[in-house]
Amino acid sequence: MFNSRLKIFILLVVVLMTVILSRLVQLQVYGYDQHIAETEKLLKRSPRWLETARGSILDRNGEVLASDVPRWRIRVHYKLARLFDRRFYRYFACSYRKREGKDNASDAEILEYFSERFGFERFRAGEMVQELATLAKVTPDEILAEIDRVNDEIFATRLWLARRKYYSRNNLERPVVHSKQEYFDDYERIIPDEFIRLRSIYRDTEIMEMNEPQPILGPVDRHLAMEIENYFNGEFLANTDSNRLISIGADKERIYPHGTAAPQIIGQIAPTQQQYNRITISGVPLPNELAGYQVGDRKGLWGIEYMFEDYLHGSRGWQQRNIDGELIENIEQSVGADITLTLDINLQADIQALLAGHSSLGMKLTGGAVVLDVKTGEVLAMASMPGFDLNRFYEPEVYSSIWPDTTPAPLRTPLTNLALSWNYQAGSTLKPTNLLGGLEHGVIDSHTTYYVDSTSRDWKIGPSDIHVFGNIDPFTAIKRSCNYYPVRVAELLGPELFVDWLKACGFGRRILAWPDEYSRNRSWFAFRETAGFVSTIGREYPAVGDMRYAAIGRGPISCSVLQIANSMATISRNGQYLAPTLIKDPSVVRSAQTLASEDNTRIIRKGMFAVVNEPGGTAWENFRPLPWQQDIVRVYGKTGSTDYSVFGCFAEAFDGRKVALAVLAEIEENGGNVAGPLARDILLLCAEHGYLPNPN
Repeated sequence: MFNSRLKIFILLVVVLMTVILSRLVQLQVYGYDQHIAETEKLLKRSPRWLETARGSILDRNGEVLASDVPRWRIRVHYKLARLFDRRFYRYFACSYRKREGKDNASDAEILEYFSERFGFERFRAGEMVQELATLAKVTPDEILAEIDRVNDEIFATRLWLARRKYYSRNNLERPVVHSKQEYFDDYERIIPDEFIRLRSIYRDTEIMEMNEPQPILGPVDRHLAMEIENYFNGEFLANTDSNRLISIGADKERIYPHGTAAPQIIGQIAPTQQQYNRITISGVPLPNELAGYQVGDRKGLWGIEYMFEDYLHGSRGWQQRNIDGELIENIEQSVGADITLTLDINLQADIQALLAGHSSLGMKLTGGAVVLDVKTGEVLAMASMPGFDLNRFYEPEVYSSIWPDTTPAPLRTPLTNLALSWNYQAGSTLKPTNLLGGLEHGVIDSHTTYYVDSTSRDWKIGPSDIHVFGNIDPFTAIKRSCNYYPVRVAELLGPELFVDWLKACGFGRRILAWPDEYSRNRSWFAFRETAGFVSTIGREYPAVGDMRYAAIGRGPISCSVLQIANSMATISRNGQYLAPTLIKDPSVVRSAQTLASEDNTRIIRKGMFAVVNEPGGTAWENFRPLPWQQDIVRVYGKTGSTDYSVFGCFAEAFDGRKVALAVLAEIEENGGNVAGPLARDILLLCAEHGYLPNPN
């Protein structure tokens, strides 16, 4: 009996020693790398992410249109913020009740548990909020509201990650949802057990924002920033930049020094969605993570800020230091590139002031104006009124006027670029282009003459206002703005040739040119450039009656102010078409296309010169007195009268400087009476800014 027990005892000892030795071998050999990694982890501080540095937007003269400036902001660490989050305590309450024998634990017992575990930290956190409120001269409630926002953002992001992991782990298709509440509702549906749901969020997800201070108040001045920084030095945690519970951070704010000038073009930024390119803590980040977005990062909403987001955004840097603060791994930031526009922002602002009432007319007008450098096709100004101030965009009054919460949504707001994105009828400003097509295709020549009287109109469907009588040739048709002549030219061209000619001249299509790497779809979302149209809906080419209206810029044709201005530039180039652009850098590759001969264009130019410079021209009286002698600057123009007042023109200086422009005012008035004087004022501004000789 004794021997049997001894044998059993010896056997148990051998088994136990074998298990211990096996575990020792596993720890020393097989677990060596794991333990080294764990040890090294203990010797490292939390990694530090370096903020992106967004590039600036500049005008053609180097004037800053959009840039980041540092702002001191008060920040709190999540380890402080979570002490004010009921969901955080709810998770621990559920965990406590999952312990053996604790499933029926009373609220009093849970409260005692919380007091033992978090009591001092929660008490001190409350004191710190009071102290911070006193220093920052705000109420504790204001601070707590910001802390609630931080907790909500971090909780929502962790829930999003947990939900994504659930669907991925179970090989399920993830339903598309469109709001935070839909995320919450869906996750509660698939995981109805509150404890399992909270455990998947609080135990199984970790994001960068949990280990980085989050901004709550600011901007504050440097003196207050230093006072707060010194006051809360080393509270609770190790005294490091990434672990301090209350600290000061140099945040960034996007400013727009010329905020009311060209807001529809420059654009605005906004915080990214929380689920966009979520970055988790998983060692050294990958390049796509560095170039991605984190909560609070900013992203372009429209305009240049949106169009060139990848160019402007840059990428983050990343640093890892050991426990002694020595840098052991470092990835440098990639600073975003600058974008240079063709706009002259001061000319732009002055033209907007004209539309706002500071013109020779003294009238506040709604509408748009475009000025082009004829030689390069660069847009010098693209004004749209009404506008708004980019620096005040997020103020409720401004924001609600731009994106009103109404159903149905308004067709246009101050964000609508009336020079680029809105369709208008060109009226008689289209006649020079129409007649140039007739000359170029040989259906008329410089001597083709029609005698027009009250009986000349032989159509039932078409314009009825034949108000210019006598012998009309191409020159006179433009000078006096005859309707009969362009109608006959369109009939001779025929629908197909007429429409194709207008499209070749830039009507019925989007014409702004962009760098090759940027798609048409992206530019449309950035600027909503209209293509206009040159035929009725549902038919490739207009019927003859529709075409007669289109011949004088009415009926089944619409266009942008930019397209009218560019048609003027084409005539100034003697029939050379060049796509306009808003961008100087990065470069935009374009080439001129010959649409018409110089001889044919010269006929059109002669008529447009007479519009402004000869008695009987439709803008002659409105341009008196001309600012320049004809040997210094020659001005060519064309009036347009639809439901609005329109004027297109170009001016050519003796030294080679040339500008083309179009201006439209939403007022039912003759083109010479309102748009004409505005165009004259704009030409004087062009001289003031150096694009034409100064008339003085």
